[in-house]
Amino acid sequence: MLYLLSLNNFVFTFAKTIIYLILLFKSCEDCIKFFFKKRAPRKKLIPGIVLVLHTFGRDLKWNPHIHCLVTEGASSNIKNCPSDDIWINLTHFDYEGFRKSFQYCLLKSMKKYLKSTLSSNAFKDFKNLVNFLYQSYDNGFYVRAKPFEGNPDGAIKYLLRYFNRPAMAQSRILYYDGTYVVFYYQRHEDDMYVVEKVHVYDLIKRLIIHIPDKNFKILRYAGLYSSHKCTHFDKLIKKLSDVSIKTKKMLANWRMRIQLYFHYDPLVCPFCNQIMFFSELVVAKNSS
Repeated sequence: MLYLLSLNNFVFTFAKTIIYLILLFKSCEDCIKFFFKKRAPRKKLIPGIVLVLHTFGRDLKWNPHIHCLVTEGASSNIKNCPSDDIWINLTHFDYEGFRKSFQYCLLKSMKKYLKSTLSSNAFKDFKNLVNFLYQSYDNGFYVRAKPFEGNPDGAIKYLLRYFNRPAMAQSRILYYDGTYVVFYYQRHEDDMYVVEKVHVYDLIKRLIIHIPDKNFKILRYAGLYSSHKCTHFDKLIKKLSDVSIKTKKMLANWRMRIQLYFHYDPLVCPFCNQIMFFSELVVAKNSS
């Protein structure tokens, strides 16, 4: 299903003092679902969401954030809804609104979880922290959202890039003398080239904290992509299958395949740039 839908790319992050990765996943999912619910409250829209956890920044420090691929549309979860509501296109996203919505969902989830696990005094301190975060981040927590540009294969490669990669490539290491390691990174804020020298044990510590715990899933699915089917799942699959059949028929054309994979039109004359037409087939006498 992923390759048949238009996608939007979201990056959610949050304050460094709050590190509960499961709640981070849940908050991202709730934030996106809340956006679709607000767009059409009576239709109970369900989007497709793919979430990938990424715990490190370019400087290898602990910076947990979620990369999301979200369908630019959703399916109604109401029985006997009109056929037009089986899939509804939504291409406009209120990116600024996502910041405050994500902040609210995350802090709400944290409060609900910690209320039953912390002592009354500790929970009071946490509520003071929540108030401090609302005041310090009055525009909400950081959310970077943009439409995905490119073909569906690019979306899948983008997803896999953050799903299975080390915290740092070996090519970024400039020098190692047995005690200290010199490496570089390109700072995200201003794209400045930064060279850093650290003790080898410090570098190892920076790397191993990003190894996920055993059986902890850093790739998760929600909405239409989850194991729980929506009300009109079968009808939606049929609708997407029709699109898939049309795409396969289009690719059955040899000219279209060459244009797609080799990026040139085989029927265009290389000398006059005019479209060539089939005239006749000439076969040599000794040809088998």
